[in-house]
Amino acid sequence: MAPTSGSVNATTQTTTKSAKIYVEIAKSRSTNRMKHTYIPPEIVDGKPVVKYESIDVILPGINKWNSTAYGYVMGMNPSIRDMENFIKNQWSGFNFEEVFMLSSGFFLFKFKTDEDRDNMLSS
Repeated sequence: MAPTSGSVNATTQTTTKSAKIYVEIAKSRSTNRMKHTYIPPEIVDGKPVVKYESIDVILPGINKWNSTAYGYVMGMNPSIRDMENFIKNQWSGFNFEEVFMLSSGFFLFKFKTDEDRDNMLSS
């Protein structure tokens, strides 16, 4: 049985209504993210330099990522799941917390402490 124009119209309205709702949700989520402030650089000896009024501005980020190692896998393109399995099998004694994929082959490896990170790097 072929759909009538009324049922097609109802489907179109429902789809349009759903799309609008999704757009509103996505928009509200993007506006609730962390607010970033642009700090224009000063030119010092011909090079741009950003000066902070206080170290307190960047200290939380430094503390959060201090015990992190950065790595690249050459010749392969492992998935995040592949890296998690590798870490579980190879780095089980190093108090590893989480892996982050930055882009193809590039990863951040977060450890609980600087000592855990350093022990893994020297193993």
